[in-house]
Amino acid sequence: MTSSQRIYQYTQLESEDELVKLNDKKHKEEQKWPSKGEIVFNNVTMKYREHMEPAIIDLACTIQPGMKVGIVGRTGAGKSSLLQAMFRLSELHEGQVMIDGIDSKEVGLHLLRKSVAYIPQSPFLIQGSIRENLDPFNEYTDDDIYKTLREVNLFDHIEKNF
Repeated sequence: MTSSQRIYQYTQLESEDELVKLNDKKHKEEQKWPSKGEIVFNNVTMKYREHMEPAIIDLACTIQPGMKVGIVGRTGAGKSSLLQAMFRLSELHEGQVMIDGIDSKEVGLHLLRKSVAYIPQSPFLIQGSIRENLDPFNEYTDDDIYKTLREVNLFDHIEKNF
């Protein structure tokens, strides 16, 4: 019975926002969004559920383009919640997350999640080739991949070890 109840509960979940929105093509092609990398959390409050206490309360900060930011804190401090808010895995209760001047709610989930990246704290093993992991959507040429690997000083290491 527990399995049946759980399946029923999953059918009652709210669906996420639209995966693709009308202006996605404009943002991606005309503005090369995101091109600078500025992220602004504008009075962000996020709850996982309506009846719960907020996981993030009135957060206001700006991450300037080119900055490298490390998020640290104790268990329960809101580190994961911050990423959930940025990638819209959980919708905001109040406020907005602006990326290069565009509210993340105006962008379809596919474009948002494909255009923003983070480096997790815990290492993980990958399956498949390095090529497949660097370009999972097969959008770039081998020359593009090699150029990028050279720019981040990994080409010699990968060429030597693979």
